[in-house]
Amino acid sequence: MSLSAVLYNSTDLQSVYLVEISALSTVKFWNYTDLASGLLDDAGNFLVDDSGDTLGLIETGWVYWTPLPFDGEAFVTGANFNETPLTLVHSPEAVVGMPNSYYWDQVNVYINLAAGADPRQDANTVTLELTFYLADHGDKIFNGIFYHPVLVTVPGISLCVEQDFSGVGQIAGGTTTFDNSPDETLHGFFDSYTDLDWDGGQTVVLLGADNPALGQFMDYADYERVGTWLNDNWQKTNQQFIMNNLETKQQLTQNLPQNIYSTDLYPGMNSQDSAIGTPVPWAYGLIYGAPAVCIDVGTNRFKVADHAIFSIDEVRTNAATTWDTISVGAEYLSAGEFLLPGWDGQSAVSVDFHGKPNADGSWMSNASDMMLDLLAQCGQTEVNTGSFSTSRQNLVIGGTTPATEQSMLVPSLFLNTNQTLAAVAQIINQVVGSYLFVDANGLFNYVVFVPLAGEGLPLFDDLSILDFSEVKPNLQCQSEVTINYATRTQDKWGETLVVDKVATQYSKNQPSLTSVGPQNIGVSNDQDAEYWATRNLVFLGQKPGIYTINLPWSALLLSPTNQIHIQYARHNLDDIFEIVEVDKGSAASSAGSNVGSYGGTGVEVTLSNLHNFSNKTGFWVEEDGFTSGEEGIPVRFANLAGYGTGSLDWNDAWDPAIKAWTIQNCGWWSDDNGFVDSADPDSELVSVWF
Repeated sequence: MSLSAVLYNSTDLQSVYLVEISALSTVKFWNYTDLASGLLDDAGNFLVDDSGDTLGLIETGWVYWTPLPFDGEAFVTGANFNETPLTLVHSPEAVVGMPNSYYWDQVNVYINLAAGADPRQDANTVTLELTFYLADHGDKIFNGIFYHPVLVTVPGISLCVEQDFSGVGQIAGGTTTFDNSPDETLHGFFDSYTDLDWDGGQTVVLLGADNPALGQFMDYADYERVGTWLNDNWQKTNQQFIMNNLETKQQLTQNLPQNIYSTDLYPGMNSQDSAIGTPVPWAYGLIYGAPAVCIDVGTNRFKVADHAIFSIDEVRTNAATTWDTISVGAEYLSAGEFLLPGWDGQSAVSVDFHGKPNADGSWMSNASDMMLDLLAQCGQTEVNTGSFSTSRQNLVIGGTTPATEQSMLVPSLFLNTNQTLAAVAQIINQVVGSYLFVDANGLFNYVVFVPLAGEGLPLFDDLSILDFSEVKPNLQCQSEVTINYATRTQDKWGETLVVDKVATQYSKNQPSLTSVGPQNIGVSNDQDAEYWATRNLVFLGQKPGIYTINLPWSALLLSPTNQIHIQYARHNLDDIFEIVEVDKGSAASSAGSNVGSYGGTGVEVTLSNLHNFSNKTGFWVEEDGFTSGEEGIPVRFANLAGYGTGSLDWNDAWDPAIKAWTIQNCGWWSDDNGFVDSADPDSELVSVWF
C-alpha cells in the first residue's frame, strides 16, 4: 500500500527512514586484457597481455579491469569517463562490444572506453560511484540489499517556493548524522571510507511506514523520496559521521554567459575595443537596441550573440547626432553575426533582433522553453519534463504550429553581463509569474502560476485541520504600477507604462496613488506590458493572506505550487489556496528517535491566497455543463436552496454553498460596477479573469 494511503490512519504507524548516500572514487590502477583470445582461460584466469605493450599504446578489442571485491557495504552504482557517464551492461563480455560501458560483478570492475582511451593516462579519469544503503531500523532488506542500521538523523525536510516569484525554490539544507561507533565485530562503519570523494555524491532520503503491531511492513516500491541533497563537507568522530547537505539549487550558481570577447577568440578584433574582456551575450526573445561588437575590422563583421539567432530586424548607427538605419550585408544567423559594409569604423551600432531559435528553427518565444534551454546550457538536465510541458501550454495563446504559435509574457533577455543562472531564472519568474524549484527527487520543476478551478482539488476541512494561523505581512499596497519595458540599451531609451486603480487608493485611505516606483520589466511589446501591470495591481493591491495550517500526515506528499481547497467554518474560509511551503520537519528532524511519530502536529503547510486572486478567478465552462462531465451544478447540491434545474445562470436565491462552488469553478461577465446581478451583493467581482 502506498505511503499516502496508509497515512490516512496513522495511529499505530512507525516511521522508517532510508538513506542512499553516494561518493566518488577515482581509479588509476587498471589491468588490461586482450579480448581477441577471450576474457578468461579454461582455468578461469584473466588473460593479460604481457607482450611488452607500453602505457598509451591502445589496441582495439581490449578492456580494462580492476579488482573491487564487494565488502558488504559499498555498491558500485555508476561510472564516468571524464565527464561522460558509462553505460551499465549485463556481463564482462558485453563490455567488449560497447564503448563507454562498464560492469561490476562484485569481484572486478570492467570498462571499455570510447576511441580506445587508456584510463591509466592522466588525461583520462575514470570515477566510480559508490552507494551505501542505510536505515534507522535494523531489519530492512530491499531488493536483496541490507540497509545498515546506522542512520541517526536526517535533514529537516522543508520544500518551498518564493511567493513573490523571486529566486529559486529549494529543499532546505541541513545535516545527516550516522552512527560511527564500533560494535562487537566491526570498527566504525565509516572509518574505511574517509578517502572517498564524498562531495562528489548526493544524499537521498526515503520515508516509509510500518505497523509492527499488525505485522505490516511497507514494500520498497511504496516508500516516498522526500529529499535529495548534494553532499558537502563532513565530520567524523569515534561516535558519528556527519554529512553537511546542500540543496540542489546550488548548481545554479554557475555564471553565464560563458565566453568573453578577446583577440584570441576573434583575431580580427581591434585590440583596443572596449568590448574585449566582456561577455559574449546570450539573447532570448525580442531584443531592441542591443550593442553589436565588431569582431573583424577588415570585413566589418559584427556579433550580437554567442549562439544562433532567429532574425536581424534593424541595425542603426549614430554617425550623426541621431540614430539612423543602416543597410545590412550578409547575415550569419547561425553564429549571431552579420556584415555592415557601410560602417565608418567608429560609430556605435544598435541592433533590433529576435534571439535564440528552437531546434526546429522557429523563434523561441515561450518562457518554459527558455528556462529549459538555460538549464541545459549550464549542464542541468535533471528536470521534470512534465512540469515544463504543462507550463509551456499555459503560456500559449494561439497558433497551431511552431511557426504560427503565439505565447504571452515573452521574456526579453539580453545577457551581456556576468550573472548566475539563478539570477536569470529570477528575471524570468518575475516576468512570467512562475516558479523554478527542485523537488524531492532532485529534479528541476518549472511551474507557471495559473489559478485552478476548485472541483477535484484536495479538500481539507475542520476535521482535518490540526492547527491554524493567518498573517497579513507588512507590505505597502500598490494602487499604481509604473513599468519600463522594451528598453533600447544602446539607444538609451525605452517604453514606459503607468496603470492605476483608484479604488485601491481610496479603500486603503492613501492620500494619493501609491507605487513602488518604476520597475524594469523584461518584456518587449505593449500587450505583455499592460497584462503584467494590470495583473500586478491585483497581486499588490491587497496585503496577501499568508496562512499556516497543520494537516494530517496524509498531506505529506503535497508539494509547493499545488493548489488545495480549504473549508474551515471557524475562520469563515471556503477558498482555493496555493501551497508555498511544505514543512515535514516534524517527522524528519530525527530518524532513529521518532518511532511512532505519525500523529501529533502533522505536516505544516504554508498557503497563499492565489496572489490575491483568491477563489474569484473566472473560468470558461459550457453554458449547460461543467468540465467534470456533470451538467450544471453538481447534484450533490440538489437539496440546497436555489438549485432548481442546476443551471449555471447566476441566481441570487442560491444557497451560500452553491454560490461558493460556482464562484470557484465558473465565470461570469459583470456590469460596469462589477456585479453579475445588481440586486445581489454576493455577485460583486466574482470573476476576475486571469
